[in-house]
Amino acid sequence: MVILFILTIFTVFLTLFLLKGQRRFKAFPEVGIETSGLDFKEVISIIVPMRNEEKNAARCLEGLLAQDYPEFEVIVVDDMSTDGTTSILKGFESGHRNLRIVKGTERPEGWIGKSWALTQGVEVSGGGLLLFIDADTHSRPEMLKSAVVYMKNNGLDMLSLFPYQEVISFWERVIQPLVFGVIFNAYPHEKVNDPACDVYLACGQFILIPREVYEAVGGHEAVKGKIVEDFELAALVKRSGYRLGIAGGGNLISTRMYTCFSEIWEGWTKNVFPGINGDWLLFIMGLVMVSAWGILPPVILAKSSVMLYRGGGVVEWLQLTEALWLVALNVFISWRGARRLDIPWPYAFSFPLGTAVFVAILLTSAYRVVTGGGVVWKGRRYREI
Repeated sequence: MVILFILTIFTVFLTLFLLKGQRRFKAFPEVGIETSGLDFKEVISIIVPMRNEEKNAARCLEGLLAQDYPEFEVIVVDDMSTDGTTSILKGFESGHRNLRIVKGTERPEGWIGKSWALTQGVEVSGGGLLLFIDADTHSRPEMLKSAVVYMKNNGLDMLSLFPYQEVISFWERVIQPLVFGVIFNAYPHEKVNDPACDVYLACGQFILIPREVYEAVGGHEAVKGKIVEDFELAALVKRSGYRLGIAGGGNLISTRMYTCFSEIWEGWTKNVFPGINGDWLLFIMGLVMVSAWGILPPVILAKSSVMLYRGGGVVEWLQLTEALWLVALNVFISWRGARRLDIPWPYAFSFPLGTAVFVAILLTSAYRVVTGGGVVWKGRRYREI
């Protein structure tokens, strides 16, 4: 009976947690297409770091160069690419007066590659607003105007948008929604957007910030050794008393972060443990919570089913009922998330597999850092967190 009591408490707690997460996700602010109400006099410098992005470079630039904004410049920092990125960039450069290609140099000691590339872009930029955007994104023509309107109307000093996530392959559809769900529950938007709360979050795929704010907090030089530089820049902005805001940008910008299992594995093992600054308490809490959320319910369901098959009684029936409820709730929530990302509904049943892979990613990320192996990204190995 003690086990049943514990399971009941767990069921109630997890139900409330999952339902609260759903309400939070539903209330997540979304930036609409709004291109009027301002005079748009401020010049925007769009800075894009590219390292071996031959798959994404053309699509990214086509979207950025088609922006319906009075005056902007696109600065691409070619971060020592070894594939066809450089030739693709040269093909664009001749036909666009507001496009500038910067040949990146070797990063100095203590710098992470992306922060060094962005810093080189800032150095040659002239806009009063800086937009840091990733090469794997594609923007609608209304993106710049809509983001500026939202930023000004909400009195923000830094705006980070979360693009629509394109998930196409099997492993993208299994793992990515689970990871996004963990992030949005760990960093609630209402707390991030509350100036009185010290919770911060940013998405490096889209960060819009006035130059004076960027320079006041020290820019990317202040986070030069941090692998998850977007988180750290958001922390600097918020701790300095500036207004940080995050919102959904699915109407304006889309991205396909990873295309296969190996890219997902490399990308998230790079980010998750460094993203919490090596906080072991937070790591253990997250590991337990994620496992309880996505792995424990189907395990309990399987165990109680076996016990009933072997002649169990009332206790086993109650355990089965509670486990069925939690599995059904997880499937329902996964189905709703799948709809938002245009994922076929059968993937809603893959949440235990996605959770198991994410737990392995968490453990691997921590192991690589604490053993001194560091993390690998774009062919470079980093040992800083």
